[in-house]
Amino acid sequence: MVRVYACITQQHDPWLVVLAALLCLFAAFAALSITNRAHSYDGVVRAAWLVAGAFISATGIWATHFVAMLAFETGLPTGFDIKLTVFSLIAAIVITGLGLALPVYLRHGMAPQAGGVVFGIGISTMHFVGMQGLLVPAVMTWDPLLVAAAWLLGCSFAVAAIRLAHGKHAIRARIGGALLLTLAICSMHFTGMAALELTPSPLMPMPTAYLTSARLGFDIGLAALVIMTVGACGALVDQHLAGRRAREAERLRSLVNATFEGIGICVEGRLVEVNDALSDLLKVPVHSLQGRPIDEFVDRERRDTLGQALTDGGDRTFELPLLPASGSPIFAELLVKSINYGKRPAKVVAVRDITERQAARAKLEQYRDHLEQLVAERTTELQDQAERLADALDEERKLAGLQRQFVSMVSHEFRTPLAIIDGHAQRLLRRSTAATPDRSIEALRKIRTSVTRLTDLMESVLAAARLEDGRIEFRPADCELLEMIAELARNYGELHPNHKILVDVDQAAEHIVADAKLLRQVFSNLLSNAIKYSPDGGNVWVDGRAQEDGGIVIAVRDQGVGIPVAEQQKLFSRFFRASTSTGIAGTGIGLHLAFHLVQLHGGTIDVESAEGAGTTFHVHLPNRGSSADPAEGGGLPISAGEGSAARSAPHENAA
Repeated sequence: MVRVYACITQQHDPWLVVLAALLCLFAAFAALSITNRAHSYDGVVRAAWLVAGAFISATGIWATHFVAMLAFETGLPTGFDIKLTVFSLIAAIVITGLGLALPVYLRHGMAPQAGGVVFGIGISTMHFVGMQGLLVPAVMTWDPLLVAAAWLLGCSFAVAAIRLAHGKHAIRARIGGALLLTLAICSMHFTGMAALELTPSPLMPMPTAYLTSARLGFDIGLAALVIMTVGACGALVDQHLAGRRAREAERLRSLVNATFEGIGICVEGRLVEVNDALSDLLKVPVHSLQGRPIDEFVDRERRDTLGQALTDGGDRTFELPLLPASGSPIFAELLVKSINYGKRPAKVVAVRDITERQAARAKLEQYRDHLEQLVAERTTELQDQAERLADALDEERKLAGLQRQFVSMVSHEFRTPLAIIDGHAQRLLRRSTAATPDRSIEALRKIRTSVTRLTDLMESVLAAARLEDGRIEFRPADCELLEMIAELARNYGELHPNHKILVDVDQAAEHIVADAKLLRQVFSNLLSNAIKYSPDGGNVWVDGRAQEDGGIVIAVRDQGVGIPVAEQQKLFSRFFRASTSTGIAGTGIGLHLAFHLVQLHGGTIDVESAEGAGTTFHVHLPNRGSSADPAEGGGLPISAGEGSAARSAPHENAA
């Protein structure tokens, strides 16, 4: 160590030593800056950056060496061999370039150390090859220990320099690497120079051709100028690219920080970039998150899920709880996508806080379960109610059946004696017309009238009951409608001599296809009402005419009390009676029954009336064709519940 110190202080010009050190520092900084740019490119562009770095580093080392050689004072004439001097520069370019390229091309963790060793070998090779080109009239001897120490110092400091500056764009890393690299070159040079001992000898004459100190000074100046020019250009380009990259990075960071989702970039499971949103979610500052494993914030039982997503090649979306550095756990949705980050495979992890959504989902599921329970309970209640209603309906049906049986029995019991009474009254009336006083004849007529009214009432009640139960059978057949109307007119005329029934149905067809029994009940009700609601007597007109479509219209008109206009829309409702019928016997069943029996035939019935001016009922019956046509149901029984009653249902409210 003393020998090295003495070499520097006693055998070298200090100003030239300082110049050599500054030249070396400048070249080292430029070389490391340019080499670092190679990490951002591939192919030919990367190779070009590495060649430029190798040229600058080797030229700087070479210039540093020979400036230091100029500072070396031997007291003897000195010169330099041209071939060895040029060869030392070429060896420096090749070997140091290889040392700079190894960390760029190799992905191994020891690549920076290997590159540093090769770079140190390049420094030492250039130095000792250059020393072999030193021409001096003296014998050169070397101290092997100091030679080995020179090689070791050059390699050690070169390894430290390249490790510090490898792949880093921070200016501090490059300055630190340049200082270490300058220390490697200078420590190796001066240790190597201390290992040299010159013994003057007249037996070692100077050759005739060699580089003089003046020529070497010019070459060194030219080399320094080239180094400074290339280094300055490289530094400017690097500064421009670094500034543009910094601006672009800042712009991208601003965009990323503007998002509501946390975003992090992971390389080999560790966060290398994070935005403010992720920092806020995890309750950790941005600078503290960089370099930390992302699974550190995930429960141990769920780390395999995250680890698989970070290693798989495809994109993944999943949900899992995160554990911030402080506060309560959060439930997050993670989207993992593959990208290239600095020429390395990486994963972008987007984190969205869905804690509130998860809580709402849990509450919704709770409400759903509660609703399902309520529905099940209500369904059970409704089923119980339905069973009770079904039982009540069965009971009601039984009671209705008993009622029908009772009504049928009563009507049968009434019909038989009434028929007997009516028959005897008719015989008495026929046999005793001349001999019986008028009062007896009138009494017999009242008997017949009452019997007829009672019979019609029973028929109407039974028919209405069958209609409500859907048990009226519709049996269309050839029907002599005009003869039936004439017969009804005669019968009612005999029973009510105060009323004159005028029949004019010659313009209507004698025969139609209809259920004669049901139509008899319709017209019987209409004639009975016309007479009943004309208490002062008068005429009743029955007119019939054919229609263009083949159907017929039968009109029954009276001169009775009439029906108020406001009440006519309710006239065909069951049990309805107009206000003008006060004091007149009736049940409100007849018109309701007539309306539905006409609808059963496919026809309609309507009314024209004015209070105090009489009433006219129009019965429209269609032409159903021949009774032999099965398509029209000729001769076939049709239950009212199977179609006709269903068709009439909408008209009940309208009536």
